[in-house]
Amino acid sequence: MRFGIIGTNWITDKLLDAGSQIENFELTAVYSRTEEKAREFADKYNVKNIFTDLKKMAESNLIDGVYIASPNSFHCEQSILFLKNRKAVLCEKPSVSNSSELEKVINTAKENTAPLKRYIKLRKEILGLSEYHNYDGSINLVEFDKDYEYDDAKEIVLKSVAPLGEEYTEKMKKAISEGWLDVFEAKGKRSGAYSAGVYGVHPYMLLNYNKTLDSVFTLAHELGHTLHTLYSDENQPFSTSDYTIFVAEVASTFNEKLLLDYMLENTEDPVEKIALLEQEIGNIVGTFYFQALLADYEYQAHELVEKGEPVTAEVLTGIIEKLFDEYYGKNVEKEELLYVLWARIPHFFNSPFYVYQYATCFASSAILYDKIIKEKDEKKRNAALKKYIGLLSSGGSDFPMNQLKKAGVDLSKKTAIEEVAKQFDILLDKLEIEIKKLKK
Repeated sequence: MRFGIIGTNWITDKLLDAGSQIENFELTAVYSRTEEKAREFADKYNVKNIFTDLKKMAESNLIDGVYIASPNSFHCEQSILFLKNRKAVLCEKPSVSNSSELEKVINTAKENTAPLKRYIKLRKEILGLSEYHNYDGSINLVEFDKDYEYDDAKEIVLKSVAPLGEEYTEKMKKAISEGWLDVFEAKGKRSGAYSAGVYGVHPYMLLNYNKTLDSVFTLAHELGHTLHTLYSDENQPFSTSDYTIFVAEVASTFNEKLLLDYMLENTEDPVEKIALLEQEIGNIVGTFYFQALLADYEYQAHELVEKGEPVTAEVLTGIIEKLFDEYYGKNVEKEELLYVLWARIPHFFNSPFYVYQYATCFASSAILYDKIIKEKDEKKRNAALKKYIGLLSSGGSDFPMNQLKKAGVDLSKKTAIEEVAKQFDILLDKLEIEIKKLKK
């Protein structure tokens, strides 16, 4: 493939170094805003063709595709220009810089904090605390230490995804049974869990399974990533197989919702039900509300810079403190050290405007879950499921907002975000019922 490049910086050098190892990769054109800089970079790689006009470059027959490594604010416009001219596009993240979607997530999350405040108040009452501090969130409402053997966990997870169809289930069964997982803890093994895609082979998963309820949910979560990767690799060429972080957590969190449903339906133990509900509620608090809070802070901090206003530790701490008041209400005690979390979140410094995507993924899986699982009309359920599998199969072949729209999720509308709050309230209702059972 004949590539053109936009952006003559170090990351472009990295790409070209990697590209030189690939057969049929050829750099044929260089763009820069100045002819001098374009020529300088082109000479370094023995390229004859240079452009200072993007439209002419997009319309030329000298390239088949383009690599975009320009400033983030240009990514969307430039990608669309070349796509309209039938050129393949490889774009550095983020693929778009769209503050309107970010604002919508933040504002809608703020408008729907009632369930979060209700949950904090409920925890405070159940735990019998006169004061509720942020660290009290790590205390379990009940003592639950049931062991889940790995063989049992596999069967539970497999059965839980039955609503996604036989094909999905069979693919998961293959992933579990054919040595794709490094399952148990071991000396010298890294902690955590992940699913790593390897195009042309199959994904590999790392777990540190320890028989806890959390490790069962982790298994379902990582298998969600694996199935997403598998569907994508089977249906996309290498160039568009890698899906963006904007949709990366949809399949994983969807699987967790299915697992919760299955396990709640298959236990009569109120203690286990409370532990299960806490698991999902914790996901909502941590993945949706807290990430929206962090995104809100990040947005406000960057606004200060744009306005030329001073950015000091005191100012940033003040933003965080105000946000905690808005999201959590007066039920949580003020913590001086908590409000300096802006200094220790690496995403703020290494990947600006990254954290909001956790919230968008979670909101997307919430509305897809409602369409596929809760819909009473069988034809509508089947149609929604087909669209969902289409989303998993689409890799990075389109802009993520478009991919979600095709699947039935329009994140430009408040209803998509509000669905999380609705599900949160339903879970809290269930939690209160189970708590009452224990008190009897």
